[in-house]
Amino acid sequence: MKKETIVADIDTQTMTNICQFVVKNFGLVGINSRNNLLQTPLHIASCIGNQNLVKLLIDFGADISAVDRNIENAIHLAVKYGNSNCLEALVSKCSDNNALNALNINGLSPLHLCVECGHESAHD
Repeated sequence: MKKETIVADIDTQTMTNICQFVVKNFGLVGINSRNNLLQTPLHIASCIGNQNLVKLLIDFGADISAVDRNIENAIHLAVKYGNSNCLEALVSKCSDNNALNALNINGLSPLHLCVECGHESAHD
């Protein structure tokens, strides 16, 4: 099994439980740490559609406006992958309109991506 697929193969409840354990017992070190694609844990949770993990990370101080190598924040990725449950959690916790209107490397905001990807429920 490739390293990249391991995260996708773990069910979301197990992943959430593991993250809760780590954050609770080892503190917030690395809550905004980045992988080789400059993604934070919040980016990854948004990509895979784990709403509980998105909420947990935000509650523990994850930066919603942090951008990856494509200058996309977690909101961009939730839209791109059609994860409206994560998008709802991100938007409800987002106090920074700059994150909602941020442009990615292609000059697209999350709303632009929403229209481009055809995710009607995300922009309603």
